[in-house]
Amino acid sequence: MAVYRKRSPARRISRPALLSFSLLLCLFVIEKASLAQEVALTFDDLPAHAPLPPGVTRAGVAKQIIKALESAHVPKSYGFMNAGKLQKVPEDVEVLKLWRVAGLPLGNHTYSHMSLNANTVEAFEQDIQANEPLLDSMMHGKDWRWLRYPYLWEGDTREKRRAIRSYLAEHKYHIAQVTLDFEDWAWNSPYARCSAKNDTQAIEQLKASYLSTAAEYISFGQQRARHQACLIAARWRL
Repeated sequence: MAVYRKRSPARRISRPALLSFSLLLCLFVIEKASLAQEVALTFDDLPAHAPLPPGVTRAGVAKQIIKALESAHVPKSYGFMNAGKLQKVPEDVEVLKLWRVAGLPLGNHTYSHMSLNANTVEAFEQDIQANEPLLDSMMHGKDWRWLRYPYLWEGDTREKRRAIRSYLAEHKYHIAQVTLDFEDWAWNSPYARCSAKNDTQAIEQLKASYLSTAAEYISFGQQRARHQACLIAARWRL
């Protein structure tokens, strides 16, 4: 026999009320997120990436970056390194030394900037391990077990992704995810070429496009953050 229980008026919530509550909750979360937006700056491919303009050194670039970070009072930023690059230019180790003297931490970007998509799980694990001796010696007991995937590629198959994530967890690594990236590396080579030609007009165009692209991606990232806030609010309602 079925038993019918009359629901208490206090428990009856109309659909419009639920929608109104969700909207208010979403607006509240967005407002809080807007007031407390933070971006963690990180730097990949230390100690070297792309060609240099005439008269510029890797150490000089590192000093400029460090000075800019310190002037802006940016919290300690991880630099993700490839120790294999030192085989070609051993003196570039000075970049890593400058980074550490400034109190900035280093993380693992694999030894040779290896693509997981194009290699086996075993080869990728070995490339992670090959980067560790120099990392360990330069970090002096500080936490360096953060991995930034080269090319941000986490594997072209589910099996690869799961295998490497399992390996990282087993070896107490954290994955250094990226939420905002406008492929700033793409300006490096053109800037070096234009500098070599002393093409000031082209350099100014490069600067303008660099800044406008960065602004566009930041705006897009903020929109995505607000969208995620609404999704979180919707889950709370459920």
